[in-house]
Order: sequence, then C-alpha cells, then structure tokens
Amino acid sequence: MITKEDALTQLNHQLDQVDGLRSTSPCSFEFNMWYEETEHLIELIFGEDVGYVEDFRAIYFTPLFLSCRTNDTTFTEAFQGGLDEACSLLRFMVAELE
Repeated sequence: MITKEDALTQLNHQLDQVDGLRSTSPCSFEFNMWYEETEHLIELIFGEDVGYVEDFRAIYFTPLFLSCRTNDTTFTEAFQGGLDEACSLLRFMVAELE
C-alpha cells in the first residue's frame, strides 16, 4: 500500500514531467514511458474501482478525426490539449489527496 505522502510526491512528479513532454509527440519513448508510469501510479493509488484510470485512458493525445486537411498543427494541438487534460486530472487527484 502506498502512503498518502508518497502518492502526493509521485503524482506531483508526474505533473512536473509534463513540460518536458510538450516538445515530444505521442509516439515518443519519453511520452509512452510517462503514460505507462502515470497509468500504473493512478491504479496503485486509487484502484480501478474509483474510475480515475478510465478517465486517464479516455484522454486523447492525437486527433479524434482525420481528414485530408489534417496537418502537423492538428496533431500538435491534440497532443498539447491531451497533456493539458492529463494535468487537470492529476491536479484534481492531488487536491483530493491533500
């Protein structure tokens, strides 16, 4: 079992890493490692019954729809929006634990 203090420390650590991920992509090794670690951490802290794992998994880091007009900007905006949404969710979890 993880202590409340450890949970807060680790969630804040995941939050602190987001700015460094902004220059990567959803296909990067760094992002994929962060995503897997964050998902595992949420499950470890809250379990699957609370629903936070599903909330995290539901975040889109790529465009929801693709068309012939989809360009790199669309992918960048979707990735940045996904990171923003992930930060909001993680901040909510931190606030809940405090």
